Amino acid sequence: ANNAFALVVLVSFAALVGLALPSAEPARLFDIADWGKIVDIVPTLLLSLVFHNVVPTVCAQLEGDRQKITVAITLGSFLPLLMFLVWNGVILAAVAPGTGGDPLDALRVSGGAALSVGVLAFSLSAIVTSFIGFLLALTDFFQDALRPGGGAAASTASAPDSPLSLSRVRDFGLTLAPPLAVACYDPSLFFQAIDKAGAFGVSMLFGLLPAWMALARRSTE
Repeated sequence: ANNAFALVVLVSFAALVGLALPSAEPARLFDIADWGKIVDIVPTLLLSLVFHNVVPTVCAQLEGDRQKITVAITLGSFLPLLMFLVWNGVILAAVAPGTGGDPLDALRVSGGAALSVGVLAFSLSAIVTSFIGFLLALTDFFQDALRPGGGAAASTASAPDSPLSLSRVRDFGLTLAPPLAVACYDPSLFFQAIDKAGAFGVSMLFGLLPAWMALARRSTE
């Protein structure tokens, strides 16, 4: 299912870029440059490009094959970065400076029904693929962390849990219930959470801690 939605992401992305490209004027990218806003976008930038939480799941699905894992992580990092840069470049160049509001709203108005459908397909499929990735990673994490005996050794020694087992229901509940409760309580907290997670959680958990762990490991060898 995730592969199908990923294909929809690629197709709809290519269609959107193709539809918006005729309206793009590269000079618009340099009409307004406020470097003081960099600090504001760094948390969102870090959060949008992080993928480290799915690495254990990728390693498990590729059965520890180092070459395949390296290729998957390298391509999986480069392709989203390329799409991110192309998307921002084309969209920002296609919208006149000073328009205000969401650039996609302006494109929907000027691009007609085809562009609106493309934006909807791309947005929904991108959300679904991100959701599936985080869902798999977090449920696998809870499965390993809460398995009797804990740790990687226990997970390799035991057979995978049935999708309908109580432990899997527990893992899915721990993964889905907290964000669902927060979203129902106050949907506006989502944007605040992005800032906090990008500024502190992602930079610490996936930026500083791995480097410190590697240095600590090497110092003991």
